[in-house]
Amino acid sequence: MATGGSDVPSSTQAVYSEATRDDVDQMVDLNMEVEWDISVEKRCLYEDARNRKYETAIRTAFAFPMRELLLHSLGLEHSIFVKGVQDGRLVGYLDAVDVEDDLLTMPLRLIEDYPRGPHPGAILEKPVTKLDSIDCYTIRKWAKNQTLQTEHGNIGYEMMKSKRDSAPFYQIHMLAVASDKQRQGIGRGLLNYFQKLVGEKNMCLFAQRHNKGFYEKVGFQLLDSREAKSGAEILFFWKPGKST
Repeated sequence: MATGGSDVPSSTQAVYSEATRDDVDQMVDLNMEVEWDISVEKRCLYEDARNRKYETAIRTAFAFPMRELLLHSLGLEHSIFVKGVQDGRLVGYLDAVDVEDDLLTMPLRLIEDYPRGPHPGAILEKPVTKLDSIDCYTIRKWAKNQTLQTEHGNIGYEMMKSKRDSAPFYQIHMLAVASDKQRQGIGRGLLNYFQKLVGEKNMCLFAQRHNKGFYEKVGFQLLDSREAKSGAEILFFWKPGKST
């Protein structure tokens, strides 16, 4: 979900450009830093996985597939990644995908109770630098409530299908700004640069309630809001292209 927007202009000098594979590690770190406490992923943890003593290992385990997904998406023609850099540091990024009509005809995913893995035990006590891909898979299988995860995805997909007649359009997957750089115009700058790249195409995103004001200020309209069984509120925003 998009997060970390900023709404107060400042003199911060950030340079915006398209991201590359060399930026992936910084993008993962930034995402986990600003997103974790409010993320849908965290809401989908089993109750006993919410224990603070497990958080570092679980966050590391979740970052593993995120990195692979970003590497994969950067190689796709229909994906766009934009970054903001200040003093050599990545301070924000945006990623989006061009949603084609055929993607909106797929059926909803079945919501099933997947078998939960056993408690990872000693794996959770390992230094995070020692966790390998198998360790991370084991942790995620134990920690993640797949039923809730699927429900959140289905709710979002249903809302996005309501704009099927507008396809193709861009869905912004993530807008993240470093915690110490928020409210300095960086989120707005990322959106403006992205808008220049895609021209007059329509776009949508899902966001948290606390970011509602920011997205409305930059031209997004709140089209729908639904609450999942986990208590997560899912907001669907739409920004029409200039020609529509």
